[in-house]
Amino acid sequence: MNKKLILSLFTATLLLLGFAFGGNTVNAAENNTSKITYNYVDFNTLTTTQKNSIIKGNPDEINKNDFENYSFVYQKNDSQMTVNTGDNNSGNTGSTNNTPNGQNLLKTGDVGSNIYLIILGFVLLGGGITLLTLKKKKAHKFLLFLIMFTGASLLAGPIVQAVENSNLKPQETTTVTKGTKETKKPGNIEGYTYVGYIHTSKNDTAPTPPVEQGTVTVNYQDEQGNSLAPSETLKGDVGETYKTVQKDVEGYDFKEVQGNATGEFTTKAQVVTYIYTKTPIPAANLTIEYLDENGNQIHEPKIISGNIGDPYDVTGDMDELQIEGYTIDTNNLPTNAKGVLSNEPIQVKYIYIKNVKDVTLTIKFINRLTGGPFVLDDLTKIQNGDLVPLYPNLDQYHMQLNYNNQLYNQGEAVPDIVIQGKEGDSYSLPERMIFSIVDDKGNVLPYVIGPPDEEGASYGIINWENIELVPDNIEGTLSADNTVVTYSMDRYPIEIAPPTEDE
Repeated sequence: MNKKLILSLFTATLLLLGFAFGGNTVNAAENNTSKITYNYVDFNTLTTTQKNSIIKGNPDEINKNDFENYSFVYQKNDSQMTVNTGDNNSGNTGSTNNTPNGQNLLKTGDVGSNIYLIILGFVLLGGGITLLTLKKKKAHKFLLFLIMFTGASLLAGPIVQAVENSNLKPQETTTVTKGTKETKKPGNIEGYTYVGYIHTSKNDTAPTPPVEQGTVTVNYQDEQGNSLAPSETLKGDVGETYKTVQKDVEGYDFKEVQGNATGEFTTKAQVVTYIYTKTPIPAANLTIEYLDENGNQIHEPKIISGNIGDPYDVTGDMDELQIEGYTIDTNNLPTNAKGVLSNEPIQVKYIYIKNVKDVTLTIKFINRLTGGPFVLDDLTKIQNGDLVPLYPNLDQYHMQLNYNNQLYNQGEAVPDIVIQGKEGDSYSLPERMIFSIVDDKGNVLPYVIGPPDEEGASYGIINWENIELVPDNIEGTLSADNTVVTYSMDRYPIEIAPPTEDE
């Protein structure tokens, strides 16, 4: 046969072996799952230790390890066996450690080809590729090496094959979540009777990567953000739960929590803040007083209560009252109308100015004898006109009031004198209101007198005045009811007696 052809065939064989062995992989279970392997084995292939480990019945364990192995054991119907259930004195018949064929039960956790065979497969694959590229001499030398190496691997092949052949039916695998209860039933195999099962398990020994830490900062503050107690920092693995605690702070009441009081640690730092309000303490009362300019109360005071530290503002319309007849003194407003309640009483005083009202002072003149209007005498008619020849131009005489020097005509009813004023204004009037006689030239006459009568006596008039009574309200303060002062007037006569003999 052509050497080149033989070399090509051998290379192809190596390639096939490489793919056969290198294509198998060893699977690792995830941390939160269990990989379960089911084997169906002949009782006669078991070692004494394995036979003593047989559990009767069907599996019902909780799968909680990375790898779980259940070997269902069957006895061939024409064989005899003794199962040791744990009694050291129990006999054991049948095969011992080795089967007649030299086969052994799969070891715990074996779920695929041996790792060394995997490596061998890749070596054979690489070697085959190399032979295709090397020159003739180098290929002969490398070929010799591969023949030796392949021979050793072929010796291991039957061993692996024998292990695989120990199963009465193909191996089965599945993956479940850790904590799942096993419910697999072994089933029937023709020519065999089910004996029990062997359960083994193991965990992946690969190191667990470190878990990232999360932090939660817990603050205790008042409503203004001031710290009331030391802050705390909670730490834990991301995904773990945390729980913060509400503290009792003396002098404060809990109001609310900002953030998640409970939750899970995350990669992002979290903040939880407990907010408190100051515990209320009753304060002394605040009194609003309403006074006039003289300090007299003109309205009932207003009382305001609250807690120490509460702010107050009594400058609004509800506190600066509108009081009828008064106007608040804007130039004398209280300086403590705004502030904070405390344990000391507070007095806020609003001063008011009495509104000025227009009023009148009326001076009335009445006839003392009749109570009717006061009328000045007509001098031309007194004593039947006897005065006329004595006083030239008597009809041009007037009467003058001493209070205001006002001139009045003879025979005139004296009208009221009305004076405008303001409520509260003070006034003062004379005790006597006197109407004097003024001649035609404006001179005030002491009197006018008629001719003597038969006895030699003469009669005349000095003036008109309130002879007997003085009003009791000639002085005082103008009131809103308008003030009236009344003078009772009468003629003040004069009599001149005749001279005596001695005179």
